[in-house]
Amino acid sequence: MKLILGTVQLGLDYGIGKKKPSLKESLNILNYAIDNNIMTFDTAQGYGNSELILSNISDRNVRIITKISFDENTYSYIHNKVIKSINNLGINKIDTLLLHKYKDFENEILINNLVKIKSNNLICKLGVSVYTVEEAITVLKNSNFNLLQIPFNYLDNQWNNQEFQKLISKKEIEIHVRSIFLQGILVNDFKYWPKIDNFDLRYIYNSINLLCKKYNVTKVELVVGFIKSIKWIDGVIFGVDNIKQLEENVKIFSETRKFKDNEINEIKEMFSNIPKKLINPSLWS
Repeated sequence: MKLILGTVQLGLDYGIGKKKPSLKESLNILNYAIDNNIMTFDTAQGYGNSELILSNISDRNVRIITKISFDENTYSYIHNKVIKSINNLGINKIDTLLLHKYKDFENEILINNLVKIKSNNLICKLGVSVYTVEEAITVLKNSNFNLLQIPFNYLDNQWNNQEFQKLISKKEIEIHVRSIFLQGILVNDFKYWPKIDNFDLRYIYNSINLLCKKYNVTKVELVVGFIKSIKWIDGVIFGVDNIKQLEENVKIFSETRKFKDNEINEIKEMFSNIPKKLINPSLWS
């Protein structure tokens, strides 16, 4: 499993009261990542000037995954959007282009044109950023797409779906996970948790504390250890605002132990009945 540095924080003022780093700070972050064998970067046209910042990387062995949203499905429009990212990144072709919105994947004309552009050697791989296991299953059935970016953490049990597991075992597919801390609530006090109607979330919060005590791990280690223990995950995306955060993340992912099979099963069982509203932050009030 590899670490993937997300770059939204480098290109936008991302988060309440937060300012993006200076160009010099951003380049220090990127260089530190490369020095620590983080060679994959996740960006998007919609992440401010993050693509332009990534164009400053001198090590051409890095892999850049960029996400694009499309408002039209004509060949010329899609081609121009692809060329825009190529020019922004200072490369000859995009290694991996992810559809930023699943609804673009449902547009057959758009997909056909995108596949044509890929055949012209402007894109190596295609993927989709999805939110649900149902979306993921649909993508997995399309032979033109070889990468999925999904939200994943130990509370989100939708990925235990039998059809999903069967498909990923048979298809050559790369799976990258995001939102592993679930907007930070998995490592924060209960006062930061959302309120879900007709469900007492304190029970879940208390269960997390019990597991941490039982396994002698911190809340961060519980999140990271669980992720590292899932064999079908190929990469985990994380973002940072400064180089100190990056140093801390590199250390945590390096030193945190994987969980044993019986521990993984216990965690899955304990959180087998989680309300969908909790695992989808867009539904939080």
